[in-house]
Amino acid sequence: MNNIWIWVLIGVVAVIIILIRNYLMRKVYTKKIMKAMSEENYDQFYQILDSFWCKFALHPADREMMRLSAVLSQGEVGKIEDQITMMLHMRMKKKRKAAVAMQGFYFYVEMKNRRKADKMISIVQENAGPEAAKELKMISSVLLRKEAKYIHEMQAYYDNAAADEQKGMFAYLLGLQYKYKNDTKKSKKYLKEALQKLKGTPYEEEIRGLLSETAE
Repeated sequence: MNNIWIWVLIGVVAVIIILIRNYLMRKVYTKKIMKAMSEENYDQFYQILDSFWCKFALHPADREMMRLSAVLSQGEVGKIEDQITMMLHMRMKKKRKAAVAMQGFYFYVEMKNRRKADKMISIVQENAGPEAAKELKMISSVLLRKEAKYIHEMQAYYDNAAADEQKGMFAYLLGLQYKYKNDTKKSKKYLKEALQKLKGTPYEEEIRGLLSETAE
């Protein structure tokens, strides 16, 4: 009987050691990957990400999400599409699949590809529910369909937004909708605020162009 308990104890200790080792390895490799990413050293980033021990330490879905962040940062359209497609065919939790589809949605909005953006919305809705897809549908309506159907909802989001960038984004979406309705006064008001709060973002140049159109 004593021998049995000794073996049980040895087994428990071994499991604890393995868990601690795995935790430390995840921490170490995540830190290395994030450092390479922050330094935009993509050769080193991919070398670490595809190394044997990194594959051992990190879950495949975590590694591929990091890869997606890298290819999005690099802006290579073909690689981004390949990565999104590959990840959406991986076996992963619904919450993670919805997160990938959201990344895909914003990418396809930037590419002005309405068909593929709509497909990403469907995947988000299927995996995270209608509420998670609601905001994406509104963004698609304004940016891709050039509709002015969500002024009331966007106004509520704008009023409740805390962060400057978030408030600026809703101001931008409101400014666009008022532009579609040919309400120049309100369009300029919101676009000017959007320009102030989104300075230094990819939207700045586009907002300046919209404001110059209203000035003509």
